[in-house]
Amino acid sequence: MNLIYRLTGAVTAGGVNALVLLAPVVLLRHAPFGDIGLLTAIAGLSLAVAVETFCGLPVPVSVSARSAGDLDWLNWLQGLALLASFEACCGWRACHPVQASVWLAAGAILLMTGVALRAAAILRLGAGFTNSAVPGNDTLCTGGVYAWLRHPAETGLCLIVTGFTGALEAWPIAATTLPAFAVLSVLRMRLEDRGLARAFPDAFQAYCRRVRL
Repeated sequence: MNLIYRLTGAVTAGGVNALVLLAPVVLLRHAPFGDIGLLTAIAGLSLAVAVETFCGLPVPVSVSARSAGDLDWLNWLQGLALLASFEACCGWRACHPVQASVWLAAGAILLMTGVALRAAAILRLGAGFTNSAVPGNDTLCTGGVYAWLRHPAETGLCLIVTGFTGALEAWPIAATTLPAFAVLSVLRMRLEDRGLARAFPDAFQAYCRRVRL
């Protein structure tokens, strides 16, 4: 029953995401529907949402974690920045059509790598994966992908954004949107580090000495 619940949620979330991304493109005629770069970007982003939903359901979040250090506002900012970046890239591509190139393949690889990294981080944290700077677990997670990266979920998200930008080959847009998205990601990492340092002062200091990134 839990598997059916997860699959239903993942398919629904991925489908809704595809419609949200595709609707402005069709209405504004930003790019031809058969554009391979556009289809790759939409498919990759929708898969990212579906995988994250599948891995993260159900995620019980305590009321105390929600009320102390909630980062929903940052989630909204990142989501809006991602959507704005995607639509701007599509608009640029409509005016500067390009043939499929090595950048499309490189972007797709980055996108899928980001999806896999983010999924591994969510699965490792389990119920500890929340929208809050306050950790959802009683112990500091240092295993799995967290043994190499302090923020694998956020790193995966950055790879996803870079990947779909590469697939669309909208480099002038990327020069503006990627740094802006990076600022939001760094802000989230800092807030999460601050919450972890308060919750696990000694363990987190030792962890930071061992895992620098």
